[in-house]
Amino acid sequence: MSSIFSELKRRNVFRVAALYAAVSWGLLQITDVLAPAIALPEWVTGFVALLLIIGFPIAIIFAWAFELTPEGVKRTEAVDESESTTTNTGRRLDGFLIIALVVFGAIVLSDRFLPDAGDVETNAGSETVSDSKDPFDGQPSIAVLPFVDMSPDGDQEYFADGIAEELLNVFAQVKGLSVAGRTSAFAFKGKSTDLREIAQVLDVDHVLEGSVRKAGNQIRVTAQLIQADNGYHLWSATYDGELNDIFGVQDSIAQAILEELTPQLLGSDEDLAAEVRVVTTDLDAYDLYLISKQHASDGTLKGLEAASAALDRAIEIDPNYVPALVWRAYYELQMSDGEGAWGNIPFEEALPRAKHWIDRAVDVAPDSPDALFGLASYFGYTNNDEAAIRYYRAAIEAKPNFPVALNDLAFFLSADGKVKESVDYLERALAHDPAYVDANLNLTSAYALLNDQAALRAQLDRWERVDPNNANRMRAESIYSQRQGDFVEAIRFAQAATVLEPGQNYFISGLNNTLLDIGEYQQVLESPIESQHSWALLFLGRRDEALELARQQLAARPDFYRQQILFIQVLGFAGQWEEVARYFNRTWGDVGAFVEELNRPPFWEMATAMQMTEHPLAPKMLEAYEADIAYIRNQGLASGSVDRQEAVLLLLQGKEQEALALLELADEKGWREAYVGDYPVWTLVQDQDRLNKLLAKVIADIERERQKLGYGSLD
Repeated sequence: MSSIFSELKRRNVFRVAALYAAVSWGLLQITDVLAPAIALPEWVTGFVALLLIIGFPIAIIFAWAFELTPEGVKRTEAVDESESTTTNTGRRLDGFLIIALVVFGAIVLSDRFLPDAGDVETNAGSETVSDSKDPFDGQPSIAVLPFVDMSPDGDQEYFADGIAEELLNVFAQVKGLSVAGRTSAFAFKGKSTDLREIAQVLDVDHVLEGSVRKAGNQIRVTAQLIQADNGYHLWSATYDGELNDIFGVQDSIAQAILEELTPQLLGSDEDLAAEVRVVTTDLDAYDLYLISKQHASDGTLKGLEAASAALDRAIEIDPNYVPALVWRAYYELQMSDGEGAWGNIPFEEALPRAKHWIDRAVDVAPDSPDALFGLASYFGYTNNDEAAIRYYRAAIEAKPNFPVALNDLAFFLSADGKVKESVDYLERALAHDPAYVDANLNLTSAYALLNDQAALRAQLDRWERVDPNNANRMRAESIYSQRQGDFVEAIRFAQAATVLEPGQNYFISGLNNTLLDIGEYQQVLESPIESQHSWALLFLGRRDEALELARQQLAARPDFYRQQILFIQVLGFAGQWEEVARYFNRTWGDVGAFVEELNRPPFWEMATAMQMTEHPLAPKMLEAYEADIAYIRNQGLASGSVDRQEAVLLLLQGKEQEALALLELADEKGWREAYVGDYPVWTLVQDQDRLNKLLAKVIADIERERQKLGYGSLD
């Protein structure tokens, strides 16, 4: 054995191994820095590491079998020992090794003690996700990363995620503590991202990470609290227990961390235990609840269906488990075809089921954040915006870090015309959850309504950096491109969304809206979205079929407000003023009821119908129309669609030149519709030359886009 060791030493095998290891480590550090800087894929660093690992035994074999001589490389057996140069080679290798160690030691020290380059760049004003407006600025903050599943069978990922999410929910109840949202924190799951980078993206001071090991009825949870800027471990602990005590384990971890954070960061020694108690239930029900959250996190209709099935089973086990009841109701509403939802369940069927679960939750825990949120959702979906907003505010007061409530409150504020106020809530929701899909989508819509193109583009860019392959982002990009007059990009993004989420009506209807505007009516007629078929038939010149279909669809769902609005719009666009007026008489008969019962009433169609038929309530409808326009203008709305709505109002008021000026302004803002010349309200215009010039420009712009897409000319 000693002779083998001596021979390995003589042939410099150990020196080669040490030098190879040092150089490999250095190359990996360089690759790790350069790869993101020059936009190389994430797998490049792993590939370099694999090559270096493969090369190590080759280097060792080469050092053993070959020797570097003045005549070149020769096999060791071919060199006489008296002529060997291994001693000189060894001295050179020692020198190289010392140099490598000094250089790499300097790298380590600089990384440890010098400011991080990424931090310097960010402080200098580079645009990153965290550069956005942060309402939590100055507050202590924490991100809870997904816990790692260390179970023997590796089948408890959902349980490990659930532990992390429940801790996140606990911290979200603490006033004065900012908590990164689930969507963004969980976006780093399975990635070897440096904690400082995670903290920078999420804009937090502290990171909680850990692991879960579940075997039989035993569980071990390990957690550690890390200061983000320097990687120091502030606290760590391991908890062993039985599964029936998992809620106690969660509470212990939360209390320990708050005890660590409270005196240092919150400036108080107050006992927060009463504020952060976790909600307990039967363990099997809790297990199903965690599974539901995992399913729902993918943001798809299929995921919501699977989540709902899991919650149904959880409620069977524990009929009074409030989180399961509320989220089951919320998912039911989301899976409906109601306003703001994106599913296929008839709204009139989904609503009573959702109300049943919400009522039960309120009976059990009326003041809980979940129950208050459930009530807000119910009122929101039933067009009682005032009550919805009141309960959303109450839920947020009870749970300040409640991104879904913040987003949904913003949605209803925007629907009520309070778009600027909604932006504040959406920025708050996104400040520490930049990947939250609904908030991103609603914020882009808000900036579009305000016609703030710079903010809209910046928001889309920020969203792309966080979640580039999200179908909702593609849909938002499609709408943005269309408003810029770029139908090529609009259709490309809309189609990409339908590919990412196949079969979802929400994305198909988004694509159909763009196809209608560019004049591809046959494609819309062949799509599965029947509510858009009447438009396609109307623009294809099949007017009688379009009207008959609109009547049939209303008869099938006479009390569904979206069907009522569609009926008024289709018949109004077809110039069926008498029928629209008769429908108003038998359904509402009062302007106040019409305005109150419909979410965003179709004012221009109804006001035009009543004026054309000399309806006795026409002046009152026109007053309501004018008040609505004044209200949304006072809120700062300035999009092309608002300009068009006000232009019709002005035409009805006899202010023709002002109306035409607004239509020209709408065109400048990107208003493009292939069917623009068919508006029946144009019969009110006297200055047909000015109108025709504008309409010709709109059609010419659309024709250019159609040519790029290979669609051919409009008929």
